[in-house]
Amino acid sequence: MNIKDISFRELYQKVVFVKGGKLIEGFCKGFIEQGYTPPSYADSSLGYCYIDQEVGISFSFLCFAHFASERIDMNSYKHQLSIKSMNLFRYHPDYEIKMLIGDAVAFSERINMIEEGYHSNVSVLSTRMIAEIDHLRHESCPDDIRVLLRKNGLESEWPWVRLTEMKEKKLFGVLLNEPFKDFGFHSGDTVRVELGTFEGKVYAVLNSC
Repeated sequence: MNIKDISFRELYQKVVFVKGGKLIEGFCKGFIEQGYTPPSYADSSLGYCYIDQEVGISFSFLCFAHFASERIDMNSYKHQLSIKSMNLFRYHPDYEIKMLIGDAVAFSERINMIEEGYHSNVSVLSTRMIAEIDHLRHESCPDDIRVLLRKNGLESEWPWVRLTEMKEKKLFGVLLNEPFKDFGFHSGDTVRVELGTFEGKVYAVLNSC
């Protein structure tokens, strides 16, 4: 299964096998420098998926693994904990993904650390549950959505807004792009996003707060 072909919700807060690119090479080199020799079968990583609002879909490296057999190297996990090391990696569209079947309780110490840092903002979490705007979300940064800017006499623009909260069923966020024309909005502005439907498709329109 390719990561770009599945919804971020299928990955979010899940432990998964991840294979692709030069990911494993970098981790092997780093562990060897720390005095730990990865197993010969290591061709992938077991990682815990979370969302960093600044950089998007991310993973906490848990341990080395073999993708086809789903064999995992618990010693590499214990090694990280013993030296208080945290290894992270980001989304890449070419990664292969496979869900861990079974209990992830053995990795609870590291998972709890991630949750405390990235799963504590209830306002942001509520915006991630709105499936009707999934087609507007950035591929690797699901908190960022395309919104419509329109004004009489000006050609419409589609900048990005990073959603930050939902209050009374209204969405709020921060405008990430400076519009090319004078719509009265600027990059960094806190804005209100309103949802509408046209020809059966949901779209988002930018409004001032």
